Amino acid sequence: MTLLSLIIGKKKNKTNNKAIILSGAFYLENLYFYQKSSMKELCNFISRQAISLSNKVGFTNIQHKGLYVVTLMKSSGIVICAVMDNDKYPIRVMHRLLNGILNDYTHDFPEIWKNSSIDYSIDWDKFYKKIVKYQDPREADKLYSIRCNLDETKEIMYQNIENILARGEQIDDLVQRSSDLSKTSKQFYKTTKKMNRCCIIT
Repeated sequence: MTLLSLIIGKKKNKTNNKAIILSGAFYLENLYFYQKSSMKELCNFISRQAISLSNKVGFTNIQHKGLYVVTLMKSSGIVICAVMDNDKYPIRVMHRLLNGILNDYTHDFPEIWKNSSIDYSIDWDKFYKKIVKYQDPREADKLYSIRCNLDETKEIMYQNIENILARGEQIDDLVQRSSDLSKTSKQFYKTTKKMNRCCIIT
């Protein structure tokens, strides 16, 4: 899963739907050198079309020839467009990510974006850092990160329990062969194990 581009734009004016691209960031490191230029142009084209076609405030999710596009339009008319190479990015995380980026952008350029009429007229130095950081959805959303960490912990716990259970079979053999344990201790181990087994909740 790769977040290929993040592009911020707006419509030229109320009567002209043609989109102006204000700022953009591209992450094309996973592509061959000769593919990068074409993919950048494709992301640019798709984003411009998506921004031009945006006609309602809120999110729009689009699929286009194997690429997945999510746009967010604010009531002010500014739009952000994300292009991904598959649909594996958690959609709710993507929505929160785009909203957060637009909030940061309009905070940094409260009036400049409204008056811009030339493509790529605003150089936002934070933009490339953001697209690199947010390749991992856990970086985009702390709640999602916590949930993933909990899931990973559970997986590790299950593995550990399985390892312990596997070792348990070997312990039975060791107990029987041990010279450190008396017959009484061996019997106590067997009895305890039976009692524990009867109390297991599944």
